[in-house]
Amino acid sequence: MTPEEKLSTIESLLKQPYWIIDLLPCQVPAHSSGQYFAIEQYWLDSSHAPALRQRYVDLLLRLNCYYDLDILPLSGSEAYNPCPEKLTQLVKGFDGQMNILLGHGDCLITLDSGDTYATVYNPDSSLLILLRQLAASVNLFVWQPEQK
Repeated sequence: MTPEEKLSTIESLLKQPYWIIDLLPCQVPAHSSGQYFAIEQYWLDSSHAPALRQRYVDLLLRLNCYYDLDILPLSGSEAYNPCPEKLTQLVKGFDGQMNILLGHGDCLITLDSGDTYATVYNPDSSLLILLRQLAASVNLFVWQPEQK
């Protein structure tokens, strides 16, 4: 796939139904009495972010046993099925947004360095089942928010 085709594919997938991979099992209600934003900042703090990113590294390494990963960070070089060390370096070291096309480009995972969650666009039912199992193995949850 050319860079232009990848960009077009990503733009198309961003319009598809999506699920969240998160530290929490469901969306926090808008007017929750809890401390969601303080806890989110705690996890994004430089002393805790490496542990959070390691969860996503572990998830992607497991996922890469089943699917090709085409990693497209907005800054830096892209990588197709990078070796485990390179995948770890990419996920732990990126700043900004990262797009990951799965398989033949039918599904997209986005990561943003300013978020504690990842977003999965257009997974088919078998991928969704696998994602839930793999996410659970690294203490993450997969849930679908209300679609707009």
